[in-house]
Amino acid sequence: MPINRFFTEELLEKGKTITLAAQEEKHLKVLRVSFKDEIEIVNGKGELGLGRLTKKFQITIHEVIKEKPTNRQHILAMSLIRKLDLVIEKTVELGVDALYLFPAIESEKKGLSENVKMRLQTIAISAMKQCGRLWLPPIELFSSLQTVPLSATVLFGDPTGEPFRPVSNDSILFIGPEKGFTEQELHYLQNKGKGVRLHPNILRAETAAIAAVCLQA
Repeated sequence: MPINRFFTEELLEKGKTITLAAQEEKHLKVLRVSFKDEIEIVNGKGELGLGRLTKKFQITIHEVIKEKPTNRQHILAMSLIRKLDLVIEKTVELGVDALYLFPAIESEKKGLSENVKMRLQTIAISAMKQCGRLWLPPIELFSSLQTVPLSATVLFGDPTGEPFRPVSNDSILFIGPEKGFTEQELHYLQNKGKGVRLHPNILRAETAAIAAVCLQA
């Protein structure tokens, strides 16, 4: 894990002073960072700032490193499941480019409260910092499977499908809930894309999501 790495939503510039948000202040206190320690700050937009504390919760940047975005997008379209926290954390670490969440017909959850949305965003930021990424994958919530935008190669988890093979172009891979997709949902997905088998064994929904991103990486 990168040492002394913090998050801001601001754009980073040499000479700019960033005031840390409340959550990052707590992180600063836990690490007991001193004024002599170099600090890294990221904004999830491909920018890494190097700097030092100049005041209690303020970082002045002396160098900025920028990273270009990838030339392709691998999106995980994840139905709402109980272990969504785990899926967000691990797939961000493994390099997913975006996360689309939706309630499937058999999902136990049919929506997310504002508090849950904030928690998932916090988990994604923490995972981004932990694994050294500079780009924060967006997390978007849609009202149903059919409302998820399909602007890429469409794949979906299917224990009876062909073995999964990584694709080099933009892709979106759908993972169903614990009880699986209904016949109605499968019919929709089959008309839009292709079913793929992620493992010889039948995987739990959260395991399938993590395996899919890992195989595509």
